[in-house]
Amino acid sequence: MTNLEIEALLPSYLVNSEILAVVVIDLQENYLYHNEIFRKNFIFENEVLGTSCLHTIAPDDHQLCKDTVDKCFQYPEKNFSLYLRKKTANQQGFYLTHWDFSAFKNQRGEVCGILGIGYDVSFLAESQKLIKANATKLRALLESSEYSQVLISPDFKVLLCNQKAQELSQMIFNKNLSENDNFLDFVMPEAHSDFTEAFKRAMQGETFELEREREFQGKKLWLKMKYAPVYDEAGRVLGVSLVTLDIDEKKRIQDKLKSSEIKLRAIVDSTNDNNVLLSPDFKVLSFNKKAFENVKLFFGAEMKEGDDFRKYVVPTRETDFQNYVKRTLQGETIVEELCIDLENGEQYWFLVSFFPAYDEEGNLIGVSYNASDIDKRKKYELILEKQNRQLREIAYIQSHKVRKPVANILGLMQLMDKSKMSEENQKYFDYLLQATQDLDKIIHEIVSKAYQIE
Repeated sequence: MTNLEIEALLPSYLVNSEILAVVVIDLQENYLYHNEIFRKNFIFENEVLGTSCLHTIAPDDHQLCKDTVDKCFQYPEKNFSLYLRKKTANQQGFYLTHWDFSAFKNQRGEVCGILGIGYDVSFLAESQKLIKANATKLRALLESSEYSQVLISPDFKVLLCNQKAQELSQMIFNKNLSENDNFLDFVMPEAHSDFTEAFKRAMQGETFELEREREFQGKKLWLKMKYAPVYDEAGRVLGVSLVTLDIDEKKRIQDKLKSSEIKLRAIVDSTNDNNVLLSPDFKVLSFNKKAFENVKLFFGAEMKEGDDFRKYVVPTRETDFQNYVKRTLQGETIVEELCIDLENGEQYWFLVSFFPAYDEEGNLIGVSYNASDIDKRKKYELILEKQNRQLREIAYIQSHKVRKPVANILGLMQLMDKSKMSEENQKYFDYLLQATQDLDKIIHEIVSKAYQIE
């Protein structure tokens, strides 16, 4: 068969491949065809077409090649994989190649040769040798770790693993992880796609961490996986380092803290008070919903963490505010009722509180500022105060200006001689005395009740 006839039977991607070497060997094991990449990579002398395929193969691999060719003839529907050492350019050494052999059929479906598709894997072989050569040095480092550590080759073979990794695999899969095992056999089915995607990222040079919750024997467990590429001295990726940490207890604590924070936030946001946590330099560290709403209402701005809170203080109170914060940072607690003059000319009352804020170690981290809306209560108190003042004025008038004439009348009536009055005048006199005494009693009661208000 000619090259054109053979290429007509091959997919174009194989004929024109820049990675895969393609050859066809006839029934006498001679080269019948090869593509361009085979010529570039594996032919370092004269053209090999028509010569034995064994000339370019290491002598120790001749029998393996012959046996594989025989299998292809015996089982023409099967594919057979093998590793062959090919001669280097100087003919002094060999490098490793991987091949897939299968029966090659003509247009009539008759077996007319062997199709071989191969590629250079010497780099992989050298990489694996280099990793294994350093295994002893790595072993001591790996075994000293309290975490599971596994070194995985590009084809998912376990190159190194420590005792913690073996214990973890025993716990999850009830079998030990060993060198040369296929690591995919130690990946849970539901995590397979997640692992292969992460492995691909690490092989591309990325270092990263993933946190995942897995279920083992009915028990859920949080794990942190650290993926990192492993390089040789030339900067080539040899494989992937996978470190697995048990973070279940830490995660449970974080979940509880998060739940507590959510509950605390709900409580803080449910209050009608304005709560703001300030740093020593007046930066907003946190705030509740009411504080956000009031800043938007009074200043037309949306407060956020990191803002300088002084821009949310009315100019007439800025000096007082800074002084309060300064005193609070010295450990003082301040509670004041403040009247704020708004831009529209109205006045608004707040009860403001400044408390020192400490962390868990007792270090002062800032100021907790609280402002309660007491406007209605305060204005009602002012109205009551005004009314009380007016009542006291009325009591004073009753006591000093109204009672004086009454007292004079009572005094004069005491001086009058009833015996010299007619019977009718005596009756009028008694009426007048009784009425004046009743009026005096009423004045006493008014004055007494007015002063009881205080």
